[in-house]
Amino acid sequence: MTKLQLKHLLQNDAWFSQLPINLQDFLVNEGQVIAFGEQQAIFYRDDEPNGFYAILSGSVNILGLDQFGNQAMLALLTSISWFGEISLIDAAPRTHDAITLEQTQLFFIKQQKITSFLALNPTCWRYFAKLMSHKLRIMFVAYEDLRLLSAKKRIIKQLCLLAENYTFSEQPNLTFSLNQSHLSALAATSRQTCNQVLNELVADDILKLSTLKIEIINLTKLKLQLMIEQ
Repeated sequence: MTKLQLKHLLQNDAWFSQLPINLQDFLVNEGQVIAFGEQQAIFYRDDEPNGFYAILSGSVNILGLDQFGNQAMLALLTSISWFGEISLIDAAPRTHDAITLEQTQLFFIKQQKITSFLALNPTCWRYFAKLMSHKLRIMFVAYEDLRLLSAKKRIIKQLCLLAENYTFSEQPNLTFSLNQSHLSALAATSRQTCNQVLNELVADDILKLSTLKIEIINLTKLKLQLMIEQ
């Protein structure tokens, strides 16, 4: 992929497209494209920060692990998602594990290169803060959903959120490389409840299911379900 092709691809991302030209050019020119295999660790919790990432293709699980080895799936990131900005801002170790779910292509910029650039262009820190604050807003809404929404609505909302992140344009057919276990973890529901809700959505011609795939075939109808279901 040439630098021009890379920049054109990244321009489809809402965060990157609103960056000043000098920051856009810096990221494109100083970054590198790295291929990761399925179930490969990008970093682990408490690792020292090494840089800033964007997903060009594939998907990445953000995971938490407690002292007893219980794993919590906190987010499923797809193209184009940026991550690693927390440790970029505070220079502290990684907060969670980042593991690929499938063959994944990442764009990576080294931490030292970014901090050197930002030392010369301090106003650009604001754009990384905006990225982190956007995720913080999503987190607050997720806490609210956990307390206010039914399990069915939480599942439907997670599907809608994944759909909005998965594609650059509004397309009715969206496919996610995750199984029902992953989705139930994201929505904080049991696998039995998740399976029941997904089967209902299949019966309503909203989804198609396979072993490791969930395909949204009618995103408009799915969003309507979020509005009307109790």
